[in-house]
Amino acid sequence: MACRGACAGTRRVTGWPLSRRAGSLSAPEQVGNPAEILFPPALLRRAARYISGAADLAANDGKLPDGIPETARSQLAATLRRDVDGLIAITATD
Repeated sequence: MACRGACAGTRRVTGWPLSRRAGSLSAPEQVGNPAEILFPPALLRRAARYISGAADLAANDGKLPDGIPETARSQLAATLRRDVDGLIAITATD
C-alpha cells in the first residue's frame, strides 16, 4: 500500500533499542524481536533538538532529574549528545 500525506518521506528505523527508547512502539507479540517503525524525518529532527537542549542543560549546571548524582552530569550529557547524533544520522540517510 502506498503511503500518502503525513507519512510521505518517512524514514525506516529498525532495531529493538530505539523502539524501546521511543516508548515500546512494537506490538505485544513482537516484544523481543526487532521491529520496523516509520517516523517522519521532521519528528526525528524535532526530537533531536529537544534532546540537544537537555544535553546542554545537563552539561551547563541545569537541574538534573531526581536520582541522577552530580557525578554523572558529564556522562548524561554525552549520552544525550550521542542520541542526538544518531537521530540526525537517521534523517540524513535515504
